[in-house]
Amino acid sequence: MLKLRILTVAILLPAFAAGVYFLPPVAWAFAMFGALLLAAEEWARLVSFSSTQTWIFRAVLACGCCVLWWQEQFDQVVYAASTAFWVIAVPVALWRKPRLRGLGVGGIAGVLVLLPMW
Repeated sequence: MLKLRILTVAILLPAFAAGVYFLPPVAWAFAMFGALLLAAEEWARLVSFSSTQTWIFRAVLACGCCVLWWQEQFDQVVYAASTAFWVIAVPVALWRKPRLRGLGVGGIAGVLVLLPMW
C-alpha cells in the first residue's frame, strides 16, 4: 500500500508542477475542472448521494465554475464563504458529529470545500 502511494506521488507531483509552471491559464483551468469533477465524484460517494444527486452536485459545481470564469468578482465571495465554513462550521461539526447525508447539508458542504479549488 505504501509503495502504491509513493508511486502515485512520484507520478502526480511532477505532472502537477509541470502544469502549474508550463500550462497557459486556460489549459490549467480545464485541467483543474477535470480534477474538480473527480473530486465531486469522491465527495458524492462520501456523503452517499444517489446517482441523480451526484449529477445534480456535479452540475452545481460546473455552474459555479462557469460563474467564477465569467464573473471574477465572485472569487472573493466564494473564498469568504469557504473561510467561514472552515473557521466556524467545521469546528462545530467536529464537536457535534452530524451526518452529512443528502443533497442539502452534504451538497452545500461539498460546494464550499470543492469550488474554491477551481
